[in-house]
Amino acid sequence: MSAAATAEPVERTVKHPDGVLHIVDRSGEEPAIVLMHGFPDDHHIYDRLLQKVVLVGHDASGPEAIEFALRSPAQVAQLVLLNTYYGRCQGLRFPEMIRLFADPQLAPLADAMVDDPQQRLWLLTHSAKQFGMYPLKPDGNAATSIVAQYFGSEQQPDALGEIRAWTADLFGALAAQDERIAQGHLRRLATRATLIFGRRDTYLSVNVARRLAELVGTSDVHPIEGASQWPQWDEPQTVASILGGGAVRVVTPNPHHESETMGQDDLISAADCRLEAR
Repeated sequence: MSAAATAEPVERTVKHPDGVLHIVDRSGEEPAIVLMHGFPDDHHIYDRLLQKVVLVGHDASGPEAIEFALRSPAQVAQLVLLNTYYGRCQGLRFPEMIRLFADPQLAPLADAMVDDPQQRLWLLTHSAKQFGMYPLKPDGNAATSIVAQYFGSEQQPDALGEIRAWTADLFGALAAQDERIAQGHLRRLATRATLIFGRRDTYLSVNVARRLAELVGTSDVHPIEGASQWPQWDEPQTVASILGGGAVRVVTPNPHHESETMGQDDLISAADCRLEAR
């Protein structure tokens, strides 16, 4: 990795008609690397992995990455998709919390549960258990990247409004993606695609990866053993080797912290959420 690429990152805020983007800009050599996170995490999912690809889409940002590659093929040297989806397909499952938030008929219930910090915590804990992330590790992905989206932190406010807005649009977005598939748009994808999926993800599963590979016209599919929905976090060295490890930096976590775990009381503390016992 070049000396320029090791410079301290610069954080920027970019205003857009649809909202505000928080960008962490690291200097380095071309081509530019654009790392997009999914839902409900943030840019910290890439703390342990820097990849030499142009466009990396994970989870909810995968469809956006695909559509950008369709619109601007000359600007995308390679498309990497990590545990994501595009349209409805056999085997696709969304986490129960996401389905609850996405169902318009259940919106009043979802809003009430989100507004109650204890219920919000229960939903988050339930989801963590489904992904094998509970009890939480202090240096793990959930504590590092996800909890703050629901409870905020000293560095950032919560993202509850954005979470509710994105999930409310999920079914409509899937229908639009199905229509683009039916019209043959994905068959016109000119960008080389690589799919890297954690095998332990029962929602965005390897079967979803294989179907998505058919749609984008690639056989470059890499199921990662020992990884769940975040292979770039669970198995960063393996993901780095697939992408070409020469320019990839993998951060080794503190072994002492990795041996610790966080229970529900610690999760409440991490969220800085003061709950009264009932």
